[in-house]
Amino acid sequence: MVSCIWREKTAMGAVGNGQSALKGPWQVNEIEFIENSETNRQELHIRIVFTKGAKFTCTEVNCGERELPVHDTKEKTWRHMNFFQYKCYIHARVPRIICPNHKVRKVEVPWGRKESGFTLLMDTYLVEMVKVLSVRAVAQMLEEQDTKLWRLLKYYVEQARLRCDFSLVEEHVVHLNPSADTLCYNSPINI
Repeated sequence: MVSCIWREKTAMGAVGNGQSALKGPWQVNEIEFIENSETNRQELHIRIVFTKGAKFTCTEVNCGERELPVHDTKEKTWRHMNFFQYKCYIHARVPRIICPNHKVRKVEVPWGRKESGFTLLMDTYLVEMVKVLSVRAVAQMLEEQDTKLWRLLKYYVEQARLRCDFSLVEEHVVHLNPSADTLCYNSPINI
C-alpha cells in the first residue's frame, strides 16, 4: 500500500478549504493518498474528527435538548467530489447521543445528509449532472453504482414534491385505452 500523509495545517486547508469550511467541534485531522488495491489508482481520503468533550443537539424536529454528551460513535464514509483525477472520500466517526425524549440519535454532520453515502456538495454535483446526462452515464463516469444515484434522485424529487403547491391543479379524469395512440380526457379510468 502506497500512501502519502499530510498533517500540516496548511495542507489540510488547501483541500476544498477544509478547515475553514467546518464549524463547531469538527476539524480535519488527516489527509492521505492511498492506493486502491483493486484499481491500483490513488484515492484521497480525508479524516474528520470532533473535539473531545464536544456536546451535540438532538436531531429530532422541535426537540429542545441541547448540550448532550456523546454516547458512542459509528464509522461512516462519504464519497466527495473528485480532487483533480482522484476519487475523494471523507471518513468520520459520527457521534450518537442519548436524548431523554427520543432515545439514541445519530448526530447530523454539516457535510452530509443523513443516510447518504455522498457529501452535500457531491449531491449537488450529481443532481446537476443528471440534468444533462443519463443516470447510467454519470454513474459510469464517476465509477459509482447507478442504484445509489437513483436513491439520491428519489430523495430530492420527494423533497421537491413536498414543497409544491398542488391546490390550483384541476382534477381531470383520463381514460387509458391501451389500443389507442392518444389519451382521451373526461372519460372514466377503468382500473
